[in-house]
This record gives sequence, C-alpha cells and structure tokens, in this order.
Amino acid sequence: MILQQTFDTKSFLDKNIDEKILEERNQEKIIQNEEFDNTPDNSDELSALSVFMDDIEQLKEKNKMKQGDIAEKMNTTQSAVSRLISARANPTCKQLTALAKAVGGKIAFSAFGDYSITAPVDLHDDIKKLAEKENKDITDYLQDLLRDRIEKEMQYPEKWSVDFTDNSNEELCG
Repeated sequence: MILQQTFDTKSFLDKNIDEKILEERNQEKIIQNEEFDNTPDNSDELSALSVFMDDIEQLKEKNKMKQGDIAEKMNTTQSAVSRLISARANPTCKQLTALAKAVGGKIAFSAFGDYSITAPVDLHDDIKKLAEKENKDITDYLQDLLRDRIEKEMQYPEKWSVDFTDNSNEELCG
C-alpha cells in the first residue's frame, strides 16, 4: 500500500511538472507572437520587416542566389534560411544582419522613422555612378543632394507656388 501511494504521488508530481512546462512553453510562444503581432502598436515593426524582406528578395534575385547559396554564406541550413525569409521564425538582429550580408546588402537601423528613406532600387546604379563622379560615398552624395534641394526650396518658395491674393492670377482660374 505504501509503494502504491508513492507511485501515485510520483505520477501526480510528474503530471504537474509536465503541465507547468507546457504552460511555460505556451507563454513563451505567446510572448514571441506578440513581439511581431499585427496590431496598431506593432504595425511599424511589421512594415519595416516587410520592407526588409522585400529588399532581401531583390538582392537575392539581382545576385542570382538561391536559399542554399545564402545558407552557405550564413553557415547555416537552407531550411533555417527558409524559415527566416518566410517569417516563420522570430528573427534576431544578428540573423537579419547576417542575412543582409549574405545577399550582398548592409543593414541599417534608424530611430528617425519617416526621415530615413531608402532610394528606389531602379536608381541604385545611377546614384552610385553620380556619387563616384563626385568622389563621394553614396550616403554623403544623397545627403548633399537632399540638402541642396531643400535649401533651394526654402530660399525660393515663390517659384513653386501661386499667390491667390494677387489679382493677376485670375485668368488662371477662369
């Protein structure tokens, strides 16, 4: 009878431990899923990740790479790359950096959001040529170009607007 009671107690403890482990794993999954949950609070994260993955696909195509090629450069498996690219995994900064490097890219983060822009892919080659022509790196070239344009707009706003208080513009309106 004592042996049976000990056995039942052990089963009870094992069952409780198993339930606690499952509960902890479920809680971890909930936390991981909340990290990139599609809610208004996290929509910026999803948008940034989506843009990043689009960039990865474009670089992958441009460099004629397959997932196996990327995996080799990342020193991982093709299935791990597949999970990362398809967002079935919760990527770390280190993984995203390695992925960008593997396809010939470079990752950059900014806290400035809307003030950080990415040049359209179809202009990359032209931007590179123009920057080289001025002996500048691409970032400096683009910053100078943007600064020059904004300063020009701010110094000469009358060129780009119509004064609707001026009666000489009535014929434009009919």
